[in-house]
Amino acid sequence: MCRLNEKPKPMMSTCRPDAVIRPIIWRRNRWLKAGAGLAACLAMLAAVSLIWGNGTQKTFAAAIGRVQHARTFSCKVVVESDRDGQGRASYAYTVAFKEPNLYRYECLMDSHAPTFGEVIVEDYGRQIRLISNPADKTASLEDLRGCYEVDMDSGQVERRRLHTNDRDELLSIVAAAVEDLGIVQLDGQSVRLLRSQKGERITSAWVHPQTGLPVQIRIERPHSSVLFSSIRIDEEMSDNLFSLQPPAGYTLFKNGVYNPSSDDRMARMTAKIMRVGMLCLSYREKHGRMPAALSDLAGGDIGEAALNTLLAAPDQPEGPAVIRYRVPRPDREPGKEIMLYEAFDTWPAGGMMVGFADGHAGHVVTQAQFEELMR
Repeated sequence: MCRLNEKPKPMMSTCRPDAVIRPIIWRRNRWLKAGAGLAACLAMLAAVSLIWGNGTQKTFAAAIGRVQHARTFSCKVVVESDRDGQGRASYAYTVAFKEPNLYRYECLMDSHAPTFGEVIVEDYGRQIRLISNPADKTASLEDLRGCYEVDMDSGQVERRRLHTNDRDELLSIVAAAVEDLGIVQLDGQSVRLLRSQKGERITSAWVHPQTGLPVQIRIERPHSSVLFSSIRIDEEMSDNLFSLQPPAGYTLFKNGVYNPSSDDRMARMTAKIMRVGMLCLSYREKHGRMPAALSDLAGGDIGEAALNTLLAAPDQPEGPAVIRYRVPRPDREPGKEIMLYEAFDTWPAGGMMVGFADGHAGHVVTQAQFEELMR
């Protein structure tokens, strides 16, 4: 099975080691997608270019053009969010891509997993993903040909591929009003600070005054914030950064490339459950609580029609919803609290993938194990 980016979680006894799907929180929520803040800045720059002088307007227009044609991108992301009265959670990672096929993610910190440090490298030319975990010095090479993701516009499942919307997707942000706060100091350099507010969301961008390129961006909401820093656009990147060679001294799972799932339907269903789980986490970041029902997700990060398709069976996109949801209980450990599962009359012979309240997914083999987790 596949993720969009995956956040490792402790292995559960009820899950097979090769069937745990670990989300990187948000790729999970559209605001936490790797590098997404860049596009937010582009939208702001477009608005700013309309109100600044001609010289500045030309500079920013040229900068926007360069960014839109950039072939490499990297940044550091720090996410903070409230967790249903359980305090503030924080999570930091770096992301980089090199068109047309190379992607890298590295976790730097997770307040809920102090030893967390997973590195993911994906090569879509070779259709292989390397996952390295320094906590226990293990690595795995996964065949990406059976990996799927959800198209958020349609709700349909499609094969996983490299996306530049890590860089571009926040172009949809339209700055209702842009305030130029002038030149400020950031990490010893002079930059221009721009700020806009739309509803409860406040976006701040620190921009290089000569190149017009973003240096840092922060998106704030009442219950969450995302900081994008160390932004690098269209700079040279070594292919070694995207090496699929496991680190020295690491134990390679199954001694080579393996297919995480031989069941194509289960792979597609897992992509759906993972995306629904991320939508639930996104809803919590915006509202400070989990949704009361999956219908509450419509109109936020996904439209109603696309949500209906997402909740349907992979082979019946216009059929009834088959993904079931229960509001996570606050007194339960999120990593062991089933939040999402597929409706069934009789237990599936191969078991089923379920979604947990912390955003990861796992394979439950028997109905007895499922019922134990549901208690």
